[in-house]
Amino acid sequence: MKYNVLFICTGNTCRSPMAEGLLKHHTALERLDHIQITSAGTAAITGLTATNNAIRASAEHGIDISSHRSKPLTAGLVREADLILTMERQQAAFARELGAVWAGAAGDAPPRSLDAAIIFAPVGELVPEALKRLKKGGVVVCAGIHMSDIPAFPYADLWGERRICSVANLTREDGYRLLEIAPQVPVRTQVQVFDLADTAVALNALRDGRIQGAAVVRVAER
Repeated sequence: MKYNVLFICTGNTCRSPMAEGLLKHHTALERLDHIQITSAGTAAITGLTATNNAIRASAEHGIDISSHRSKPLTAGLVREADLILTMERQQAAFARELGAVWAGAAGDAPPRSLDAAIIFAPVGELVPEALKRLKKGGVVVCAGIHMSDIPAFPYADLWGERRICSVANLTREDGYRLLEIAPQVPVRTQVQVFDLADTAVALNALRDGRIQGAAVVRVAER
């Protein structure tokens, strides 16, 4: 019986492809052929490759994601998935809107033990929490550039060949590369426009996760 895992981030060119590649690597090693893994983005453009940094970071762990091509999150992907792993609350909410059966907070127990967990938040306290959710042989991936100290945890949570590792994120070179190809795609953005006087409102909305796409502050009319 097939078991489908779906990773969700925003652009589907960095974090979720690394998570997808990592889990595919480990399921192949364990010959878990019944597990099907894919990824998508809530604001993804179809057909972009993974970022250079994501490809390099994955390669350092013997994982090749150079053939990855980005795709947007769809209701069909959500319906097919048995387990959906997201980066942020609004992405979990979006997955629910499209029909996800389960999406929880970091401290919530998933319906079953996991083969892998990826942590995007720079919060060291999440590492022991993620370890508790893993099967034997599972891996916790820390995707942030910085992270607060990881607190002590029982050795029993690590025992069973569970592992913790880290990966890098986007570089300035990746940003330049995106800007070069954006007019060719073309990139279609979803923005919410605020007047300059409402900058504080825009910042509060961004902090609270109420922005769909990007917030744009309009300085003056042309």
